[in-house]
Amino acid sequence: EWFHLWIQDGYFLKDYIYMIKLKLISFLLKLLILWNLGNHRKKLMLKMQQTKVNLISIVQNQMRNSKKTTKNYMEFIEKYISNSKLILDQLNRDEIAGIVSIIKSTREAEGRLFILGVGGGAGHASHAVNDFRKICGVESYSPSDNVSELTARVNDDGWDTAYSNWLKVSNFNSNDAIFVFSVGGGSKEKNISVNLVNCISLANELGASVMGVVGRDGGFTKQSSKLTMV
Repeated sequence: EWFHLWIQDGYFLKDYIYMIKLKLISFLLKLLILWNLGNHRKKLMLKMQQTKVNLISIVQNQMRNSKKTTKNYMEFIEKYISNSKLILDQLNRDEIAGIVSIIKSTREAEGRLFILGVGGGAGHASHAVNDFRKICGVESYSPSDNVSELTARVNDDGWDTAYSNWLKVSNFNSNDAIFVFSVGGGSKEKNISVNLVNCISLANELGASVMGVVGRDGGFTKQSSKLTMV
């Protein structure tokens, strides 16, 4: 009797319709999700295709740029070698022979070769000391090799006299020689490498030989010695 009343009142019918609606909504949601996934997949594929095209374009551009860069490298290398040949052809052979003669006579007189440089020149000096001692048997030194003493002198006495005072303590004399590596060659007037200028002045006072490899106009080094290659 209760069941018939429930049907008659429409409760069962209403619940049934409600369930159907829920299932329809669920079905539609699934369709919508699948449709969205399909669209998303299409968009993803399009993006992947576009990315692939972009990557290919980037690689091609890099290859083209690499060829241009290689060409620029080769142009620079060729120019550098050509300029080096021109410079070597312009070197004064007599100056080179004179430097060799002075170094030889310094060794024979049991004198010492003091090699001076600042910055990159200090690096050249250190390398040259190694080669002259090991290969040529010339007693050679460089003030920049002893960092502790150099920095102490710079701190206590000043940069301008750091090298020349080091030479004095080393009993620098007329049997010795100095060899300068410098771009500008030094200049008191322009305040360029004054420490080197003071060393050259000391050598001139004592009658020691002065040699060098310098750039630009040669500066004070070139003015003080005919055995200076510019």
